[in-house]
Amino acid sequence: MASFISEKLSGAILPLVIAATTGAAGGYYFGSQNLTITEGEVAQQNVLINQQEAEFNTVSHSTLKKADKTSNKHSNQKTAKVVNAQGDIVPEGTFYTDFNENVEVVMLSVQTLPELLAAKNFKALAKLKQSLLSKVKADSAALDELVLALQDNLQNEDVKEQLLQVLAQVKDPKVEQMAQDLALSSSREDKLTGLNLLGDLNMANDETLNIAVSALDDNTDGEMLQAAMRAMPNMQISSEQNGEILSRLNDLAQNKDESVRSESLFAIAKQAKTPEQLKPLMSALNSASIDEQISAAMAIEKSTVTSDELKRSLLAQVSNPQSLPEVRAMSANALTRFSLSSAELDVVAKFKQTQQWNGGS
Repeated sequence: MASFISEKLSGAILPLVIAATTGAAGGYYFGSQNLTITEGEVAQQNVLINQQEAEFNTVSHSTLKKADKTSNKHSNQKTAKVVNAQGDIVPEGTFYTDFNENVEVVMLSVQTLPELLAAKNFKALAKLKQSLLSKVKADSAALDELVLALQDNLQNEDVKEQLLQVLAQVKDPKVEQMAQDLALSSSREDKLTGLNLLGDLNMANDETLNIAVSALDDNTDGEMLQAAMRAMPNMQISSEQNGEILSRLNDLAQNKDESVRSESLFAIAKQAKTPEQLKPLMSALNSASIDEQISAAMAIEKSTVTSDELKRSLLAQVSNPQSLPEVRAMSANALTRFSLSSAELDVVAKFKQTQQWNGGS
């Protein structure tokens, strides 16, 4: 299997006559070679195809389905008009195939994943995923195949994780639609997969926002709540809707689950437009929970909101040697968006000098 796949990835393909029958998505048109064939030649080719196709058992179920649909079309080329991938009508009697090498590479790569995972060959795994990413970004048919592969492997956690890592980097409506469909599933695991993928894609979309908000309202499951908060896109919405979302997030900031509380701080920072709306994060800077302190500092650092009260709170953290070093560092970084006096700049400068000394000691 490994040597065969290596040949495929390096460009060695089966004869095009096989591709004509298997019919993977995409298209090549060989009209320029003027290859007309008789019914007898078609029959001879079909014998050869049947022999070789029996050996070519790595073709996916989706390709086989397409092959069934196209086989009649190819065997009746004298009377049937065929449209190629560019939408042009192929002249009657012209040898035509819709084989797509990128789709084949995607299929074979997906089949290789379990082998690489079992062998813990992480270097080869990284190269394979990079190759997959370049194929699906450049070829819509290859992306369709990878989306199908994910749907086929939803129960295989290891393979699913690898495919999601690739798809999360493809900001395409097809991927977003699949993620939305999964997020609306009645299956808890599929819903989590969909919400997490929507969070990774972070595509501004009303439907995605509605799905995420609905999941916030309908769940008490901590993991589901965290995924829903991550799935909320950063987009312009009405002040009324923003107020409703922030009200729900403020409730979650008091949740008994520490992970939910921490995640709510990031979500609040993403939605907050005023200093008043950011107050839960200022309170969390002094939380007894280390996770909440760090989450609050990280969230404030990413926020664009400014106020004198927030500036004083951040300066207090920077100048306090008892505060966590991570919180002091992120507070200092957050202060770069504020207008600071000479004395306030000295506070930040002294802390940074301490950081440099500690780093060099």
